[in-house]
Order: sequence, then structure tokens, then C-alpha cells
Amino acid sequence: MNKIILLIIVSGLIYLGLSVRALRKTIGLALVVFGAIISLTLIGFIVGLPMVLVGGFLLFIGNKR
Repeated sequence: MNKIILLIIVSGLIYLGLSVRALRKTIGLALVVFGAIISLTLIGFIVGLPMVLVGGFLLFIGNKR
């Protein structure tokens, strides 16, 4: 039951992050910064690199307005 609630919360945050431009940019920047910090160790590189890539994607996708 806890996994289902966690999945709903994470899905909601992802949807909210992709639909609100300012929040998307904030999440993207936070992921880039935290990913860079985590990447300083070899084990953290496995987690940090995808965080940097996803953060960069969120930073540079734009609205078609």
C-alpha cells in the first residue's frame, strides 16, 4: 500500500514539474546541482550522472507559447 501512495505522489510531482514552467526550471537546477555533488564519488557517479542529465533536460525543454 505504501508503494502505491509513493507512486501516486511521485507521479503527481513529475506532472506538476512538467506543467509549471518555474517549478520545472527549479527542479531541473536542483537536480543538476545535487547530481554534480553526488557525482564526486565513484559510486555516486552512477546516481549523479542521470540526475544531471534529467536536470539538464528539465532546464532546457521549453513551452511552445
